[in-house]
Amino acid sequence: MRKINKEIDKAIANLNESRKKYFNLLDEIKNDKYYFPVIMNICSYGTV
Repeated sequence: MRKINKEIDKAIANLNESRKKYFNLLDEIKNDKYYFPVIMNICSYGTV
């Protein structure tokens, strides 16, 4: 039972960390209009 709880806690921590990274990425995209095309490899900073 303890092992299952530890695994569940670890999975929840991983989900929270992923969610945090995702929202930080969204904030970067909102703050820099050129960030999204560059990160998606649509263009480079040189062409922007």
